[in-house]
Amino acid sequence: MKVQKAVITASGRPKMLYPTADAFQRAMIPLVDVDGMTKPIIQIIAEQAIDAGITEIAIVCSEKDKEQYISAFETLLSVKCEKQSEKLAQMLSMLTYTVQPEPVGYADAVYRAKDFVGDSPFLLLLSDHLYISNDKEKNCASQIMDLALKEQCSVSAVNPTREHLVQHYGTLTGDYIASLDAFKVTKILEKPSITTSEIELLTPGLRAGFYLCLFGMHVLMPRFLDILKETKETSQYITSALQTLADSGKYFAKNVNGQRYNIGIKYGLLTAQMALSLNGAERDEMLFLLSDTLIKDKRNA
Repeated sequence: MKVQKAVITASGRPKMLYPTADAFQRAMIPLVDVDGMTKPIIQIIAEQAIDAGITEIAIVCSEKDKEQYISAFETLLSVKCEKQSEKLAQMLSMLTYTVQPEPVGYADAVYRAKDFVGDSPFLLLLSDHLYISNDKEKNCASQIMDLALKEQCSVSAVNPTREHLVQHYGTLTGDYIASLDAFKVTKILEKPSITTSEIELLTPGLRAGFYLCLFGMHVLMPRFLDILKETKETSQYITSALQTLADSGKYFAKNVNGQRYNIGIKYGLLTAQMALSLNGAERDEMLFLLSDTLIKDKRNA
């Protein structure tokens, strides 16, 4: 089994990014990538998937956004430098679009990719999350793809997350399997309260006040979409289907050696840009800008 297909959901327009998000898709907001090149967010995400071995990518979006993506990428291709154009052209040759007619939730958006996925396992990514690996040899997607390949099962990426943030993420618990350095998932809830997390989602071995929260990245077997079909009518999230997956067979969570950056929350874009720059070719320049800003701020205090 090889994971060669990726699905990127990109149909939402968060209120946090208005009025920008009302004019064009948030995934087309440009950031400076680790290579020092300015790119739309969705291009950064797609290139990471390609680096992990993905050869086909479906973007799930509205009909209006599909036309905007096509137009924007055509414009980008005509103005980028030669090095950028080559990478962008490679990505576009792998790209297809799947339309979600109405923005009725994440679960429905994922299910819209069923025809694209077919009988293949697939990598699922969010267009509002950027990922930075601490492993210089393997990016975040590669880490969970390796485990999914080894165990021939679905794998979700997770990170230990402070308790005051669990309300933003799907949160899970499970039994740690040392030989796999992963957790066999037993329970998962969507955006639980701190109280619910304390009662139902404590995971032995984590620091006090931390929980295993979804990273916004999964490798899923095709049968997951059959499960999702049964649950998406009652939930806009995929966590109900993931719970069914956990109850019915082998399903692991991998603590990824890396970080996720949610661009849809307050200061999300700023934090993501700093993280990319501090982990990339222009680290020194970003450090200078940050220190210079702090010095000026101190003088004005």
